[in-house]
Amino acid sequence: MQKLIYTFFILIASITADAQDAIPGQTIYSSNFNIDNIPRSCTFYIPLDYGKQETYPLVIILHDKGSSAKNVIKTYGDLLHANADSAGAIIIYPDAVDTKWNDGTNKDSVNDVGYLSILTDYFIQRYQCDPDQVYIAGFGNGAAMAHKFACDLPGKVTAIASFFNPDNKGSCNNLLVPVLPVTAISLSANGRLTTTAISNMWKFFMQHKKK
Repeated sequence: MQKLIYTFFILIASITADAQDAIPGQTIYSSNFNIDNIPRSCTFYIPLDYGKQETYPLVIILHDKGSSAKNVIKTYGDLLHANADSAGAIIIYPDAVDTKWNDGTNKDSVNDVGYLSILTDYFIQRYQCDPDQVYIAGFGNGAAMAHKFACDLPGKVTAIASFFNPDNKGSCNNLLVPVLPVTAISLSANGRLTTTAISNMWKFFMQHKKK
């Protein structure tokens, strides 16, 4: 994998490394990165009781092509964050370059696998996320990206959920991590994921932990 050089800036809160329990919970933060000289952005949610656990599950949510982290939060944020509070989990919402993930099905040169790998490592080191509980959920192109990341770096992913992805896969043909069953996914009349589908995803994730 190409060596990545990155810079991390906290936009909303400046937090010292020795004051983890001082980070306000039930709060959304935004951050900027520079990776391979490409500006990247990420939004993340810190759960209500942050600071009371030794480690935290990490859930990565990948938007669809043409969408954004902001749109996912607007549509599903309340449900996702309520579940994160209950599970004591941190959620990160990365943004793709030009709203499209390099899921391996095109000739895009953007190293999104490297970007997600950096985010995972950073949150494990900085926010005490559990490396044995790293979950990725994706929508459409983001679902294909979740598959590619899990295929390329299976040791970094515990389980994935694939939404609005007809083939339930991306460019990967040898996926070694658990995938949320299609039978657990239900849509409302307006084509959005139901509360049950979101709940099923969280239950599926929290039932899986690397041994």
